[in-house]
Amino acid sequence: MKLLPIPLSPLNPPAPLGIWGSDLLWRYPPAPPSPLADLKTQLPPQLNTDPRIWGREEVAVFLRFCEREFDLPKFDLDLFQMNGKALCVLTKNDLAERSPGAGDVLHNVLQM
Repeated sequence: MKLLPIPLSPLNPPAPLGIWGSDLLWRYPPAPPSPLADLKTQLPPQLNTDPRIWGREEVAVFLRFCEREFDLPKFDLDLFQMNGKALCVLTKNDLAERSPGAGDVLHNVLQM
């Protein structure tokens, strides 16, 4: 007995790519970055976005803001009796000595 080949259609035909294909990624540009994602726009209103012009009071406001925003341990403000320019000059190690467990976060925030 000889079997003849019969073309069979697939049970589940492939779905057309249409708008679900990888070309969708190339067709539409990514959304612009949100200004809400920028930390400087979320600073308390009394703080200037340039930390180099802060006074001692603004440095204290910034440290309290960082405590709340990043769930950091309380800072000893006596160790941060300085203006914003002096705060910006501190290295990562300086910040880590003044605020153990939070110095690297402070350093990264000040670099933004």
